[in-house]
Amino acid sequence: MTSADRPMRILTWIGITFLALKMIIEKWSRKELLVSIALLMLGLLVYLYSHDAAILLTAIVICGVKSISLHEFFKYSFWIKLILFVLYTSLAIYGVIDSESIVRYDSGSIHTIRYALGYGHPNATHYTLFSIYVLFFLSYSINKIWLFLLLELYNLYIFGYTDSRTGFIMTSFLILLIYIYRNKYLEGFLMRVSRVFSYIYIIFALISLLIPWLIRYLLGLKKYGTMYSRFATGVRVIQNSDLRLFGQPNIKTDFGYIYIGYAYGVVVFVLFVIVNTFLMRLFISNNLTTEFGVLLSYSIYTLMESYSASVLMNISLILIALLIFESTRQLYIYGARLDDDNTC
Repeated sequence: MTSADRPMRILTWIGITFLALKMIIEKWSRKELLVSIALLMLGLLVYLYSHDAAILLTAIVICGVKSISLHEFFKYSFWIKLILFVLYTSLAIYGVIDSESIVRYDSGSIHTIRYALGYGHPNATHYTLFSIYVLFFLSYSINKIWLFLLLELYNLYIFGYTDSRTGFIMTSFLILLIYIYRNKYLEGFLMRVSRVFSYIYIIFALISLLIPWLIRYLLGLKKYGTMYSRFATGVRVIQNSDLRLFGQPNIKTDFGYIYIGYAYGVVVFVLFVIVNTFLMRLFISNNLTTEFGVLLSYSIYTLMESYSASVLMNISLILIALLIFESTRQLYIYGARLDDDNTC
């Protein structure tokens, strides 16, 4: 399911009910309460304008993790998603459920048969695997080279069915990046170099509106078929749609930044860029190399896929809670709880 499907909308409203109970029971500082209400109201407005529950569901999850251990949250999420992914894809591979084959015509009579393995689209399948790896790295600090090689082999195995080139490359990039960041001999140097990349979301957001035009008119990618089609979708959105405060339905493009801006609105787009920038600065200042690597990977992936504004796929959005809730931040970074006297 996606956040736009009716069952997921129902689950979102169930989530709102449980969150309301948590907000009554939980102790909140005035700042935390006001920010949480504003975030939920934004999610509701985007839902009403775009008919997509992604932002609302993301807001619910962010507000719901106040005062809990995100490390434990990531571990539970990892095992649940991994078991379901292996089960679901295996059922599809062995023909128990529909593998959902898609034919991609590369050029002329050359075509590739791709399999979604029950996830609706091959790209979504590989993005889900990418998210599972993100959860694994956020949950465990293992840095054995054989384990990274095993992760890459499974990535290659799934790629054999999905033929999602973007998904395979980005998942491989994530594996390599986390391995490098966890190398004790390179960690300090890499974090100093990484300060340059802490503004990567701002840079990508600014140039993403120009990329479709540059690619189309300066490089002439029409002869490359599917590659041209991907960039052309961004051009069509820019030409045929207006930027609105709280988004609009029926936006179709693989450009993540363009999709977020047009489908979910200017407010969400600006917050998405600014909040991720603040998070990257927070991770640098506290030497959280894995988290920094995860956000860096997502920033690049967002250029090429439209899933990144939903917590269903972009697990790193949960880390926004670190900027809102002092107790969650202290527990995550220092392993200590903080009792805020200014509660209501």
